[in-house]
Amino acid sequence: MAKIKFKETQRYRHWEVIALLAILTLGTAIRLTYTAIVGGQGQLSNLTMGSLLLISLLVAMIYLLKVKMIVKVDKKGIKYSIYPWQNSKRRIHWEEVDQFEIVDLPEQAAMSGWNVQYGSSLRGWNMGNRRGIRIDLRNGEHYFLGVNDLDQLEDTLGELFEEEDD
Repeated sequence: MAKIKFKETQRYRHWEVIALLAILTLGTAIRLTYTAIVGGQGQLSNLTMGSLLLISLLVAMIYLLKVKMIVKVDKKGIKYSIYPWQNSKRRIHWEEVDQFEIVDLPEQAAMSGWNVQYGSSLRGWNMGNRRGIRIDLRNGEHYFLGVNDLDQLEDTLGELFEEEDD
C-alpha cells in the first residue's frame, strides 16, 4: 500500500441552497403546526401533505450536509470517492495519465450553472469550488477533481515526479 502524500476531504457547502432548504423547512413546520392547531376543512389531507413535504425537505437538507468528496494522491495515482454516490473508491493510476494540469478557474466559471456540464467529455467532481486538477487519460477520458489546497497538491505532485526522475 502506497503512503498517502496528499489527502483532502471536502463537503457540499453551497450555503445558499442549504439556507433555502432550512427556510422552506421552517415555513412548512410553522404551517403544519398552525394547521394542526386551527384545523378546518380538509385538515387530514393538509396534515398529510405538509408532513410529506416536511420530511422531504429534512431528508434533502441532511443529504446535502452529509455529501463529501475525498481526494488522495500517492505514488500509485489519484484516488477519489464521493459519499454517498459511490460505493467504492475510484483510482486513476499514473500510468493511465497522459497529462495533468492544476486549474484555478475564474470566479465567473464557478457561477455558471454550479459546474453543470452538458455535452462535455469532461467528468468533473467537486464540492462547489473552482480549483482542482484536470487529468487527461491516454484512453481519451478527461477528469476534473476539485481541490481546495492547490499549493499543497502542487508541492505533492512536484515531490512525486521529482522522485521518479531521480
